[in-house]
Amino acid sequence: QQDKLRFAWNKTISLQNKKLVDITFSDMQDLIKEVAPTHDTAKDIKALLCHLYDIAIKREWCDINKAKKLEIPPAPIPKRLWCLLSGKKPCWAPIPLR
Repeated sequence: QQDKLRFAWNKTISLQNKKLVDITFSDMQDLIKEVAPTHDTAKDIKALLCHLYDIAIKREWCDINKAKKLEIPPAPIPKRLWCLLSGKKPCWAPIPLR
């Protein structure tokens, strides 16, 4: 978990010189679009920002967690789907792509 947060922190360089209360929702959303092309990276950045806002709220530096509503890219569709054939043996069957 620490490695993910450290990686996410390194991706937020453009926001690190701003006060948390001065960062806009658009700043954070634009950052995710620029530096987080995958679902997992975007999710880690969002988690980090949410955590920072939670700390700021506890310390009464701000009132709301702006990061909670950030949109992240969807998770990838799994390439294989677990299925059971004839109720006995499990097998892997590919999901048909449209």
